[in-house]
Amino acid sequence: MLKVSQLESIREQWSDGKCYNEIAKALSIDHKTVKKYVEMDDFSPKPYVPIPRGSKLDPYKPEIDRMLQEERSWFHKQRHTAKRIREILIANHPEDKEVFSYTLVQRYVGEQRRKMKRENAASGGTSPLSWHPGEAQADFGECDAIVDGAMARVKYLNLSFPYSNRVFTVYSEGENCECVCSCLQQIFAFIGKVPARIVFDNATGIGQRIFGMMKETELFVRFRLHYGFRSAFTNVRAGWEKGNVENSIGAVRRNMMVPPMTVTRPFSAFNEKEMLPRSSEFRAEDIHYRKGEAIGTLFMEDLASMEDMNSNEFRVERYDYMTAGMTGSVRLEGRHEYCLGPACSGARLMVGRTHDRVNFYTLEFRLIKSFDRLYGSETTVSYDLEAILKGLAGKPNSWMNSPVRDAMEDSNFRRYLDSCDAKERRSILSAFNRNVEEFGFANTCLAASTLSKDGRIPTKEDLASFSRRLSTFALDESSNPTGVDLCRFDALLGLREAN
Repeated sequence: MLKVSQLESIREQWSDGKCYNEIAKALSIDHKTVKKYVEMDDFSPKPYVPIPRGSKLDPYKPEIDRMLQEERSWFHKQRHTAKRIREILIANHPEDKEVFSYTLVQRYVGEQRRKMKRENAASGGTSPLSWHPGEAQADFGECDAIVDGAMARVKYLNLSFPYSNRVFTVYSEGENCECVCSCLQQIFAFIGKVPARIVFDNATGIGQRIFGMMKETELFVRFRLHYGFRSAFTNVRAGWEKGNVENSIGAVRRNMMVPPMTVTRPFSAFNEKEMLPRSSEFRAEDIHYRKGEAIGTLFMEDLASMEDMNSNEFRVERYDYMTAGMTGSVRLEGRHEYCLGPACSGARLMVGRTHDRVNFYTLEFRLIKSFDRLYGSETTVSYDLEAILKGLAGKPNSWMNSPVRDAMEDSNFRRYLDSCDAKERRSILSAFNRNVEEFGFANTCLAASTLSKDGRIPTKEDLASFSRRLSTFALDESSNPTGVDLCRFDALLGLREAN
């Protein structure tokens, strides 16, 4: 087929009075071709349509089609690859294995999948969505952060507003219902408003899809009713339905969290002081890619369409009733154990879970003990050391295998307890326990470890005095935190000359 420039040359030379043979010789083409284009009266563009040709794969195409049709009822991530189809064809027809070129099979499989996608338009592509002021999308992301001095993989929740492209970000301990509610509550408090409608992903812990229907947890329903917003959930495998928050998760991670941020616990305090102010400024001055206005300006329309926040604070705590084991232990999420000590052995307890705490109550709702909530896939155990210590004073022979001993620093004081007899150990642990009740386990342990560095075992009076000091001033603070001039006293003691 000739190029358009050649067609133009033929017509120009013919207009100049040249004959067919002269034009053919000048362009090195056949004179019949020249005659064809001189006489042509329709130069409209025509698409190239390849002429169907036979393929060595033709006899086996029905077999490939059956495999592709069969996989449509399977899990969407579990389907035939062109490589796997080729292997099956070779296994079924070993005598014709030379026919099954990988390129040939791959090309046909790709063509058939594209054809099936066109025939079932609902299964492919995305529908354009229109978002209104006051509507929001929520989802979790993951990033690395320096938490309490160590690198860790942490979660963060983004609440984005598709109308304006504004986004707010908070760090979270996990993705359960308590975390979702707590994160949203922090964002609501920061902006002072509540979105009219929030779209969630199916994977969040606020609900479960049962026979195609989304069943929300009781805590989330109460939370939603308290703040007066409506919820919606994306369809299964339809992430584009909340593409705004999906994009914001990546944008925040690449722009705000590189290099990894230094984060301190509790996350709620860090979010209030650091994360929410930072995220609220993120791209607020940028111009919306479609609307031509600043994102911060458009967000004012979002705010105008939102409801005022309920002045009564919602307590994000989920309650369950559980029975403690023989050691007073309760296991949550199948792998995190909380030990309340032998005093709670076999007791029926009320367990309250917030995003960062696990609270154990009596059935009359009296707090027994509050633990930091444990997260992660590893099995963990958290002990109420004060409660175990009370029982230990009455059973001193179990000292060597006690979690209390493991929690104490390897000091002269601990080694002394290891070596003394049961009677003396009971006396020391009883005094130690009384001190813990007044000044706390950490202060008492530090006092005992510090006072025993010279090899002297502290008396209960020394232990109480030093523990009282630690409960007022940390050990690493100045030795004279009150700022009083002690030089005269030092002189009297012979430590230095008086000024």
